[in-house]
Amino acid sequence: MVTTGAAGLGRIPFRLRIGVSGHRDLDNEDALRERVRDVLDRIHEQVSTSADVPVEMTVVSALAEGADRLVAEEVLDSIPSATLEAPLPLPIDDYVRDFKTEDSRRQFERLRRRASLVIEGPPATTRDEAYERVGHFVVDRCDVLVALWDGDAPHGRGGTAHIVERARHRETPLYWINTCPDYEITEEHTERIAAPLIDEAHRYNAATIDGFDRLLAREARRVLPKNGAEREDLRLDEHAEWILPFFVRADRLALRQQRHYFIGTWALVLSAALAVASVAALAAFPTAFSGSEVFPVVVEAVLLAVVIGIYVVGTRLDVHTRWIWYRFLAERFRSAFFLALTGLGDRTEGGFDVADPGDEVQDWARRAFREVWSLRPTERLPERATPELRQFLGQAWLGSHEPSGETGQIGYHLSRSRRFARLHHRFSRAIQLLLGLTLAAALTHIAVGEGPDHALTWSHVSLFCSLSFPALGAAIAGIAADREYHRHAARYARMARDLARIRSQLESAKHAVDLRTLTDHAEQTMLEENRDWFGVLRFHGFEPHV
Repeated sequence: MVTTGAAGLGRIPFRLRIGVSGHRDLDNEDALRERVRDVLDRIHEQVSTSADVPVEMTVVSALAEGADRLVAEEVLDSIPSATLEAPLPLPIDDYVRDFKTEDSRRQFERLRRRASLVIEGPPATTRDEAYERVGHFVVDRCDVLVALWDGDAPHGRGGTAHIVERARHRETPLYWINTCPDYEITEEHTERIAAPLIDEAHRYNAATIDGFDRLLAREARRVLPKNGAEREDLRLDEHAEWILPFFVRADRLALRQQRHYFIGTWALVLSAALAVASVAALAAFPTAFSGSEVFPVVVEAVLLAVVIGIYVVGTRLDVHTRWIWYRFLAERFRSAFFLALTGLGDRTEGGFDVADPGDEVQDWARRAFREVWSLRPTERLPERATPELRQFLGQAWLGSHEPSGETGQIGYHLSRSRRFARLHHRFSRAIQLLLGLTLAAALTHIAVGEGPDHALTWSHVSLFCSLSFPALGAAIAGIAADREYHRHAARYARMARDLARIRSQLESAKHAVDLRTLTDHAEQTMLEENRDWFGVLRFHGFEPHV
């Protein structure tokens, strides 16, 4: 049975990245270690934490001799939950040639084995180029930089002075420990370190989800087979305990933001259409507003204020942005269950490279996926489990469109394709109907001519309709354009066909390596579909279409 205890209702910790740069030769390591501990205390004080957002630490270090290792060791030894990311300037075999002694190489190897992520740099033309490249990577990746630097001007490419200058240019929070006595600590841009990302994590984690246990049980019933032996052999319960709480939270919050966005866009375009209708009423029925001509104008002003209010509030709350990123995150969690089962390796970035950098919701979602992926069960299933796993992946993940029922991703995409095709047809018919009614109203008004002002005639009604219906048609057309029903219908249908081909290949997989290859292919196919969906919707938002 899947429970909520371990995952804390699907809440995701925030992992603060502490970058390191500094000199290789340090005169007084003991004094500098003391200063590093002081800096870590200051970072803890500056980072905004709450019960909903536990903040973990990761040190990002190239593990060069001197400052890189000193800071990495202090972070790992003083913070039990801390992890290490090791971006290396060169391939390992080449990199270790820069270390002076065998003890230094052994120290590097000990730290490298403790790293949760090791990134080997490609060969470089010069050493300086390689060290400059990795230094830039550290600055770009970290939330706060700790630099052990003597303050002198740069002596070459890739030195600490260059890295500190890059951090200052990017306004990265910086703690500079002077490597000369009295080892003074200087702070720059350290107010509320990583505050926007932590605020985003708080918004996500603090949201209340009613009936979480019920939703969790429903997802478990959907994805887990009733056969207890199969669940035990494939360790399905263990994997479900890991991922389903995270999926449920992301899925429900995505649906909530989607609902807010849809309600907001409907209210926006209809308010704009009604504003036009209020002016049309004044023009068509002048005697009805005799002595109170200001009333339709006030109504129009109020409705336009509503339009502006919805636009401002919806944009400021990033409802649209959060909807598409929460949905993207939920779909990555859905796939993660099956990817982990097959023992696929690094998925730390999660495929979130679909928009321009600097989007705080995107950056947080990428980090959230990485954090959850790092918690996955890592022991691979034995080779003998391949037939059972192949069958489970085919049924529970990819699914089918058999006459007995549509299941899995294939069934989901087929049903969505049909639904969007129906909606496209209905919206098209509604727009065509309003166009026809507008033409009929205009011809009627021409045919009957101007009616007397003191009585309600077909002339007045037809004038009102000929002025109002185009605004309503534009509103509906705006919703149809925003929802992209026709494009989504074709995209979902194409996706179902692609997944059906992959499933036919999966059914013939004989070995675990083939199964992993096909699982990776399925994931990449779904990821491209997710990216395409994101690409369609990312430029939409709260915009009046009248």
